[in-house]
Amino acid sequence: MSAQEPSTVRLSVTEPAGEGYALARLAGVLDIQTYPAVRDYLLKCATAGPDALIADVTGLRLPCHRSMLVFPHVWMRIVNWPGIPLVLLTRRDTDRRLLSANLISRFVPTYRNLETALDSLDRSPPHRRSTVRLLWFPENSGRARRHVRAVCANWQQPGTVVEDAVIVATELVENALRHTCSDIELRLELRRNRLTVAVYDDDPSPAVLTEQNPRTSGFGLLLTARLAKAWGCTPTMNGGKVVWAVLLTGEHPGWAHA
Repeated sequence: MSAQEPSTVRLSVTEPAGEGYALARLAGVLDIQTYPAVRDYLLKCATAGPDALIADVTGLRLPCHRSMLVFPHVWMRIVNWPGIPLVLLTRRDTDRRLLSANLISRFVPTYRNLETALDSLDRSPPHRRSTVRLLWFPENSGRARRHVRAVCANWQQPGTVVEDAVIVATELVENALRHTCSDIELRLELRRNRLTVAVYDDDPSPAVLTEQNPRTSGFGLLLTARLAKAWGCTPTMNGGKVVWAVLLTGEHPGWAHA
């Protein structure tokens, strides 16, 4: 008797010019073996910061009902950050019925074609984004603080939000400078009354919340965790990671509480 061949899945993503969304095409088999690859790939697609993530599952076989939970799993991970919608599209009626019967469509809408999926995104609120690249110099934490203050002032954010954003940016940038040898990208985003502070680096080691001595090594992620509504660490497509934190600038009906 020959051993059963492992399941495979093919993954690719495109970002159509001028549209602002990422289109991920999934093909192969979605089961317990390929679940992690699909999950991680979609999360990495989201870290690039598109306006929406659309997953085309037309070429994906769905023999395992439990594995379809990967889609609401990803939705739950990206609803706070980067705060973008995840939608599915498939041209097969049987797939849409299957996703609906297993309650997947209750969390992640499913559409017949790309045009219909894009029409559903027209009501997404606009957002602002500012990005600055920081070379690996300890002095650049000061530059990060000045950048955050200037951007928040331009976006007319309340003083308390500005101070929290400055503290979070300082901790995340200094944490990256302390634990990596990588240049850093600091990204600020304002979407749905949520201000996100995100720091990208090229080191794959995940950020870990630990007790630290503020006299010798700062507060680490402790202060970030206390100030933020939500925070996390996600791998990126280039093999690095992004550490992000979401600050509330005011309640909004679309906010998904953690």
